Amino acid sequence: LYDTAANLDAMSPNAIVVRHANSGVPLILAKHIHCPVVNGGDGKHAHPTQALLDLFTIYNHFQGDVEGKKICIVGDIKNSRVAASNIELLSRFNLDITLVAPPHFMPNTHLKKHYKLDENIIANSDIIMSLRTQTERHNKTVYASLKDYEND
Repeated sequence: LYDTAANLDAMSPNAIVVRHANSGVPLILAKHIHCPVVNGGDGKHAHPTQALLDLFTIYNHFQGDVEGKKICIVGDIKNSRVAASNIELLSRFNLDITLVAPPHFMPNTHLKKHYKLDENIIANSDIIMSLRTQTERHNKTVYASLKDYEND
């Protein structure tokens, strides 16, 4: 990996985008090469480029008026690098964040938490972000039955 990064760096690019299964790899590479390293997703840690795209989409949809908008993030929040990056970035832009997940998918946080998505939460949200279950990050079966997560 270091050799690949060094070879790319030798071509004097404006930046290198790194996506890696292990957390921290973009930061480690950034300490060993001269050009900027953009984190394109690293392990369970972060996915800041996705958060930037999500903020850009929200910004465009609301024509720049994002402050105070209510976003509900639903799903496997605890194991999602997308959720972690969005929570960090959207907080900086003063979005009102609510998390909805079963207890085993909920991180320890100061944010508003609910364990079931109901009509009231949906009606009071400007944005709903739905996350997939990060099955590759679980070391056991997550669902006894998918029927608990279906709605006919």
